[in-house]
Amino acid sequence: MSQTNGSYQWQFYNNQTDPVTVTHNWWGTNENDTINASIYDWTYDNTTGNVTVFQRLDTADPCAPIPELPAVILVVVGLMVLAGYIKIRRRRR
Repeated sequence: MSQTNGSYQWQFYNNQTDPVTVTHNWWGTNENDTINASIYDWTYDNTTGNVTVFQRLDTADPCAPIPELPAVILVVVGLMVLAGYIKIRRRRR
């Protein structure tokens, strides 16, 4: 879950009063301050619940799915169509 706040994008946005546990994730860094700054929780709004991130991964999981794969596929197919590798034929009436 991510939400944009102005030009900043939260890695995790907890907008409920209950605490949330999001362990065993890779946050793109091992820096605690950077990870904590990317999570919107009671630190920024005391009406929301706390987010717990420990235990976390030290590196990206090699078996994790590629983010936004459908978008990547659409872009590649679109570029191939534009380049002429794939021809789309219209029916003539």
